[in-house]
Amino acid sequence: MSYRRLYHLGLALVVAVMIAFPKLFAPFFILLVGIVVAGIVKKELRFRWNAPATIFIALYICYGIGVFFTDYLDLGLKALEYKLSLLLFPIVFSFVPKKNPLLELIGAGLLIGILVLYIQGIIHSTLLYQETNSILSFMGANFSYIHHPTYMAAFAVFGMEVLRYGWRKEWKWISWRTIVPIVIILAVIQVQCTSLAGLLFFILYATLVFLQTIYQKLGRLYLIGALILSPLLILAFIRFTPGVKEQLDVSILYINEYLVDPKEFVKSKQTYVGGNETRLIVWTGAYESIKDQPLGYGNGALKPVLGEKLVELGQPNMADKNYDPHNQYFSTTLELGIQGLVILLIALLIPLIVGLKRRSALLVLLALNLLFNSAFESMLQRQSGIVFYIFWFCLLFMITYVETLKTNKDESVTLSE
Repeated sequence: MSYRRLYHLGLALVVAVMIAFPKLFAPFFILLVGIVVAGIVKKELRFRWNAPATIFIALYICYGIGVFFTDYLDLGLKALEYKLSLLLFPIVFSFVPKKNPLLELIGAGLLIGILVLYIQGIIHSTLLYQETNSILSFMGANFSYIHHPTYMAAFAVFGMEVLRYGWRKEWKWISWRTIVPIVIILAVIQVQCTSLAGLLFFILYATLVFLQTIYQKLGRLYLIGALILSPLLILAFIRFTPGVKEQLDVSILYINEYLVDPKEFVKSKQTYVGGNETRLIVWTGAYESIKDQPLGYGNGALKPVLGEKLVELGQPNMADKNYDPHNQYFSTTLELGIQGLVILLIALLIPLIVGLKRRSALLVLLALNLLFNSAFESMLQRQSGIVFYIFWFCLLFMITYVETLKTNKDESVTLSE
């Protein structure tokens, strides 16, 4: 086996494992590091600093500095360990192969990981159904029990874009016989996860893909018709997809109730509190905490500080559940302050800018997905999120660099001729 094949096989395995078996990720990542070291020794990989990924290292340094300003040193050090991806992936992907990376094999690893994860979810739900005899066994966290449903929904929508990329690049294993069943499964995952954030992003993504396809295949006139038709299709999806309309109706109801009297809303929810109510309450607690100390409380102080504020707001029961803010922007600001939020926003916008500049649909989609989902979940507080997003950002940065280098080389050859 050639080194190039071994390198890309290692990447594919890491991608599949981080999705399907996240607890086994560490040893497989160490294996990847070993492969990279071998490539350096063999001179198969050359060092080229992954410049856009430097912002992730800067964010990690901020968290490291935050350890010195926290009242919860043990939690801060543990959180710093969880966020090592911000430091390690930029370094690993600064060693660039001589030829373009085989995204075909890596993409296959991603989709295999998602399909294995789906099978695990179905098995778990089936066993649960035998005990409860409830169709809800196949929905939400009952189905997506390995990763939070919003993360699994994010994996699935990214998998769809990888399939589109593979179709355009004419990957060998991509055909109608493979792409149709996989797309169906990825769409079913969106429904079964019942993540409102995931479903909303999927609707936006599907609409844009639909409009782009109409324009490319049929032209501007049909695009105008599609633009008129799109709202009707979106409404139909919301109306007939199980759980979507109910979630939206409930969300709107609670938002209106909250806006009438935020303090009363927070105090009144003392019995059963659903996800929509929880977010409004913890967002209030996070906002009030940030107002008290806008420069942040230090790394690791997130949950203790929020818990104290929830008690102060009359929510001791919710404080006992040790919630995070369910919002990455609030989470980072609570720990690192306004200055940390600025660095986070730069870190999330750089992949979008690079993607737009290099015309990388994968980078653009991944960046938009993280920007969107971070408003509803603390996406980089869990290993499921920080490992997945930072890995793919750094990998795609490296790929766009290699492709740009090749383009520039080809252009220089043409000019010299």
